[in-house]
Order: sequence, then C-alpha cells, then structure tokens
Amino acid sequence: MTTEKDIYRTSGEKYCPFTGSSTPAFIPLSAGITYEDPRYYIHRVSSSYYVFEYILSGAGYVELNAETVELTAGDGYILCPCTRHHYYSAPRRPWRKVWFNVQGDLVAHLMGDYQLKGNCCIQGGT
Repeated sequence: MTTEKDIYRTSGEKYCPFTGSSTPAFIPLSAGITYEDPRYYIHRVSSSYYVFEYILSGAGYVELNAETVELTAGDGYILCPCTRHHYYSAPRRPWRKVWFNVQGDLVAHLMGDYQLKGNCCIQGGT
C-alpha cells in the first residue's frame, strides 16, 4: 500500500515508484503527475521501459522519427523500450500530464495485439 511518505515531489512533479511485487509479465515501475513547467524537457537515448502519458492541460511536443508532434489536452503518447525519447513542454503553455512507466511481456504482447508497433501519439482532443 502506498503512503504519503512513498510519494516524491520535485518542483515540477509528484511521483511514486512502485514497490510491490510483480511478475515478468507486468512490472509497474512508477507513476506520477507533471505540473506546468516551461522548462520541462526529457531526452533519453534509449530506455528499458514503456512510457504512457496523457495530457490534462496545456501543450507539449514529442519528437518521433524526426517529426515533431504538438500535443494538447486530451492527447497522449506511448514510448517503447529501446527507442529514443525526446519530449518537452510548450514554453508559453506548459503541459500538465499524468504518466506511468512499465515493463513486461504482457505489455509487449498487448502492444502487438493492438498493432502499436512503436512510439506513437494518440490525438483525442477535447
């Protein structure tokens, strides 16, 4: 059970690492919320886990295959392991978003079942 002492805060985020038991099929790593920060910027050359993020308000950018995609409230994105991750908040209207990071065979299987074969943006709009 997660308690208040398990939740970490930075100037721009509140997050909680998963500390429970898991199996190779599904390994939750962490989840959190990112608050409006015009300087928010993430760049990973390669990652060992899936990143699932949903934008609650504001806007930001995700770079996929040399294309920069702007995302706003109601949109989301999925970033896959072993891929370059580059995403950042729009400086004039920084995003607020919720996210979770996960590993496991089940996640890989579901991504294949839903024909999500790589990093992708889901633009839902509001």
